Amino acid sequence: MTVGGETWRRKKKMMNKTMVIKIDVDGVIRNINEKMCEIYNDLFGENLTVDDIFDYDVEKVFSKIKENMGITAVDCFFDKSARSIFLNSNPYEGVREAIGKLREAGHKVVIVTWQFSLENKYYTLLFFEKNKIPYDDICFTRDKWMIQGDWLIDDNPEFITDEREKSRKIMIRMPYNKDCKFFCTRADNLQEAVDIILKRNKILVETPFPMLHEEDYGKLFIKCKTNWDKLCLDGLKLKLNDKVSKLYEYNGLEK
Repeated sequence: MTVGGETWRRKKKMMNKTMVIKIDVDGVIRNINEKMCEIYNDLFGENLTVDDIFDYDVEKVFSKIKENMGITAVDCFFDKSARSIFLNSNPYEGVREAIGKLREAGHKVVIVTWQFSLENKYYTLLFFEKNKIPYDDICFTRDKWMIQGDWLIDDNPEFITDEREKSRKIMIRMPYNKDCKFFCTRADNLQEAVDIILKRNKILVETPFPMLHEEDYGKLFIKCKTNWDKLCLDGLKLKLNDKVSKLYEYNGLEK
């Protein structure tokens, strides 16, 4: 009799299901950083680049706006320059193709983004239409953790480190999040993030599952009196063979 087989069957069924991938917009799909630098440089004759955006707080990075104009950087960019920022910014290279790969593989893409105003939400919808970027659903919310999903791709440390967020996380590398100490997968862009997700899912689905028997568990857990049918393998330090090791590594389980 195979013990624990039901646990593995449930795990494999979960791996084969359609995944829900939650993707942020600004800093992941839409390059508003470049547009903000362009506007700032035109106003003050500076040569700021996206590499100079050292903090997610625009007030710290674009400090001359408040000093010279008497308004906040948020108001300058996200209110007075809303159309330019949210409609006319360029998408990052390859985002359309990256999202297409996820959908072609049978997975659902949900855009999750917090926007400053109703106007910015409208411009965001127009941005996706204008640039022909596909998606399955879109949610405007600051509480991204409330949207159920398998993965979250984001550049904002606030959402990546939110303990309420149960999705697996990929942080897009940016100058303003390089000092974030939170342990998670990181990628240079959306294309790389998508490749990571598809690769890990492929390995998990295609790797044969080990069929362990009662005597195997008896050797490993000789002192354990737990009911075998209720044993949970997640988190146990099993090193029976290379295949099991890979399963843990790519599924993000503790080893």
